[in-house]
Amino acid sequence: AEGWLSVVGAGCEMDDSPLAKRSVLRVTLSSLETPEARRFVARYLKSLYVPRTAFTDDTPDRIVKCAQGNMAALTRLCELVDVARQAESDVVVDGDSLDRLSAEILCR
Repeated sequence: AEGWLSVVGAGCEMDDSPLAKRSVLRVTLSSLETPEARRFVARYLKSLYVPRTAFTDDTPDRIVKCAQGNMAALTRLCELVDVARQAESDVVVDGDSLDRLSAEILCR
């Protein structure tokens, strides 16, 4: 994944004017491998307090497949599962419903 990162660094004051430097960096992040992506999905869903009963066994694998190792996509798909659960507490997100939820956002 590629993107831009803006960094502002501030130093000590000299002669009554603050020392500051702003840099814009172009960064390229490598995609996660499938095992790493699976671990990330499991941990992130847990950090969102999504109960294991809120999704089927194939949902994490569908998230990993759809996101293709992209961290931002993995995060957004996990958050979709959380939003679906919050909207209806008794919902169980399966792979097909995840595909429908994410079709317009990530998986084209």
